[in-house]
Amino acid sequence: MSDLEFEYIDLVFENCNGVKIPAAYVECLSLINLRKHKFINFAGQFIEIEDCKDFSVQLKNEALLLKTNWENEGMTCDKSNESFEDHVKKHKDITHVFIKVDKDKEFYIGIPWESDEYNSLNQLQENKFEKDSFTIRCVQK
Repeated sequence: MSDLEFEYIDLVFENCNGVKIPAAYVECLSLINLRKHKFINFAGQFIEIEDCKDFSVQLKNEALLLKTNWENEGMTCDKSNESFEDHVKKHKDITHVFIKVDKDKEFYIGIPWESDEYNSLNQLQENKFEKDSFTIRCVQK
């Protein structure tokens, strides 16, 4: 690892695709009001998940050139196989962020989500594009 204190983040989309973003492309990542939830599901498994009430990530524009996980796997079965740039400019559907700190430390955190029953877009997500970077933000109301 370089001087950076984490390896990469993965932004996960509603359709389970995502994009792995190396630390060098991440200008800022903010997760505010983290909450832990613990429960036992119907299969008797103990589950612990985290989410936040305020999510923001600012990425260098070079990150738009990254391939999505499905592109890297060669999945070409449907329109879901679009590039990260196409996806983030057309959709607002990030559900989770996975943060890989090192081989022993990682976090999988849900981000604020609100949608109606007729679509799978996050009504809380705002994508803002600037000259050298872009920001994705979701804030729970």
